[in-house]
Amino acid sequence: MDKVKARKQGNAIMVTLAKKFNVSEGQEFYITQEKDGAISLIPKIEDYFADVVEG
Repeated sequence: MDKVKARKQGNAIMVTLAKKFNVSEGQEFYITQEKDGAISLIPKIEDYFADVVEG
């Protein structure tokens, strides 16, 4: 398990993700925090049904 340290940048707290996680610059995520403090990042995906035509 990797370990990271949160740091302050301006008014935000930042956590750096290692390159091995293959996160692209500009990739968007939904973020949630559980009652136990666990933080999850869920990648935002394109709408699979946006260009679907009937038939």
